Amino acid sequence: MTCPALPEATSFRDTKEEAREHGRKAVLQAIAARMNGFQEFPYLSVNHGSAVPLALSIKLQLYRELTAAGMTRANLQQVAGWPKTKADRMFDPNHESKLAQVETAF
Repeated sequence: MTCPALPEATSFRDTKEEAREHGRKAVLQAIAARMNGFQEFPYLSVNHGSAVPLALSIKLQLYRELTAAGMTRANLQQVAGWPKTKADRMFDPNHESKLAQVETAF
């Protein structure tokens, strides 16, 4: 399986179900890598029942809002009065940020 919007995310497995699950993980890793490198990424559509988790969708929107405003994580850190690690976690797809913190970031 491939993801045309994220060519670095591919999956090859014995069954469609295994390929889909592995592909979902590959897409999430590709998104994380692009966010970490401050690279652009496209809006993703939902196909074959695979979707970006809600928590990650919110972080993606925050990332888009921040970059559209010409801001960096350092700017967010300064404006919110957060330590660097807290600001970085707002963009870590593997960290479960609290909703109140995400609202503050917006």
